[in-house]
Amino acid sequence: MATHRPDHGSHEAVLDYWRIVKTHRYVVLAMFALGVLASITSTHLMTPIYRATARVLVEDETPRMVGVQVAYPVDMPQERYYRTQVELIKSRPVLRAVALRLRLETWEEFAGGGDIASALAARVTVKPLRNTKLIDVSFEGPDKTKVADVANAIVECFGEDSIQWGQNSSKFATGWIGKQVPRLRADVMAAEGRLREFQEEHKILSLDREQSIVSQRLVQLSKDVTNAERARIDLEAELIQLDAAQEDPRVIEFLPAAGGTQAFRQLESLILSLQSQRTGLLKVLRHDHRDVRALDAKIAEARAEYRAKVNAAISAFKRRAEAARFKERALREALELQEKKALELNEKLVRLNALQQEVQRAKELYEPMLQRWGELGLASGLNTVPVQIREPAEEPLYPVKPRRKLIVAAGALLGLLVGLRLAFLLERSYSKIRSAEELEHLAGLRALGTVPHMTAKEENKLYLACHFDPKSSAAEAYRSIRTGLLLSAGGDGPCVLLVTSAVDQEGKTTTALNIASALAQTQKRALLVDADMRRSSVHRPLGIEKGAGLSTCLSDGVEPKEVVRESEVPSLSIITAGPTPENPSELLGSKAMSSFLEWARQDFDFIVIDSPPVAAVTDASVLAPVADGVLMVVRADRTLRRAASSDGS
Repeated sequence: MATHRPDHGSHEAVLDYWRIVKTHRYVVLAMFALGVLASITSTHLMTPIYRATARVLVEDETPRMVGVQVAYPVDMPQERYYRTQVELIKSRPVLRAVALRLRLETWEEFAGGGDIASALAARVTVKPLRNTKLIDVSFEGPDKTKVADVANAIVECFGEDSIQWGQNSSKFATGWIGKQVPRLRADVMAAEGRLREFQEEHKILSLDREQSIVSQRLVQLSKDVTNAERARIDLEAELIQLDAAQEDPRVIEFLPAAGGTQAFRQLESLILSLQSQRTGLLKVLRHDHRDVRALDAKIAEARAEYRAKVNAAISAFKRRAEAARFKERALREALELQEKKALELNEKLVRLNALQQEVQRAKELYEPMLQRWGELGLASGLNTVPVQIREPAEEPLYPVKPRRKLIVAAGALLGLLVGLRLAFLLERSYSKIRSAEELEHLAGLRALGTVPHMTAKEENKLYLACHFDPKSSAAEAYRSIRTGLLLSAGGDGPCVLLVTSAVDQEGKTTTALNIASALAQTQKRALLVDADMRRSSVHRPLGIEKGAGLSTCLSDGVEPKEVVRESEVPSLSIITAGPTPENPSELLGSKAMSSFLEWARQDFDFIVIDSPPVAAVTDASVLAPVADGVLMVVRADRTLRRAASSDGS
């Protein structure tokens, strides 16, 4: 019997991969061993390569002592500086010097006549140590007695090249600076001459003091112009008021510039007194009386004098206003003149500053160059990159190549990968089922058990192993399947069990006989029905004749109990297939078959039906709906995966 299994996703895939590896484990192991053997063999065939390393100290401070930044840039970042030294160590001049010193053309490994410097460069490794001034120089070669000599020669030639380069640089710098000093001195003198001529031409002694005086005058004149403008505006406003009030003598005393004075008050009092007297006389005299006329004359004379004083006051205001205008104009002209002087002074100051800066720049170029020229004269032999050999190279004890452990590990890994790849290719190319796990994966059903291959000489021990050979592994396997069947339905198991296979020759009949025998051993009645009417075979291993059987009951209406036969296995009854009918599928799907199964359910505890393979005919598909369970038999290395997969679905 088979049941559906849950889909566990990636876990199922991992199990499937493990099944493939387990199935083809000998192929994987063979490839793994081959990879290990090949890698070991290749390492023994390779020429050992030895490495010698010399450690040198490269200072970067000496160029700063000399201070010749014009000759070469020493203010570069430390990392870039040491990268430059690394490339100089591997430069062709240094390597050519090594080849000449050691006469490498006579060595066997360099006897090919090629470019020795290029051959050396390919085998030299230069590595600066991080955050230090140390550099490791390594050389690799097949002769461990010579690699140390080459590494030491490289650092020695690099030191000599650095000293020579430093001396050449100092000579070049000294000559170049010696040419620049006279020119720069002439530039300083010319700039100072232009500054002196400008000061003499404009009679400039203290430009800062003159600028301070001009600024103070400019500020004071600005204030004076503002005050004069304010005074003029005030006078012009009062004059406008006087012009408007001169026809009204009563208003004149309230004007701030004319009213309120003693003279105007006396005249006003006199006029008022005369007018009062005239009013009194008019009460007793007529207008043409001489006394009245005399008072009128005095009043007219007082008014004329008052008018004259008003006119004089207005004239005085006009003179004051004109004077204020004149003063304002004069102050403005003085302010404009002072501003012009300030602009001229600023122009002189700009020109003077430019000449002074020109002198300063010329001195900034001349004085450091003069100082460095003197320093170069004293330190012409010290301007080098100091190279100290801190750890000379020594003869190596062990080769660095080939890296046997790494190569063997890589070979083992490669062999393992090739073995796995080959296993998956073999698994894909092999079209038959090998194991129960593979069957479960393909069909999506649970496998009840696996029966080992049986090679019994006696046929009854093969088909009835549970009865005739109960201690055999096959019998144990069938009893295990029986237990699985009984547990699959709550402990009772299926009453009607259909046994079939994908194709013929898979052990379907053998399984049906042994399962029926195992069920009969549970002290319950079991019935084995041969439903393969086309190629019946149940009767042969039992030693009984085919005779009347299932086809007789279904087609002729014979009672089932009349065709039941007892076997030599206790509690196991047999119904053979009977004569081969013309239409087996129609008989198996008829009402007679349903009636037959109803009778069998009443008289027996278990009914095992041996049906034809599902891939050959439709008999098993017709019987499956009326059975309580279907047991699919698959033979390892015989059943095609395609057949098992389609049946499982």
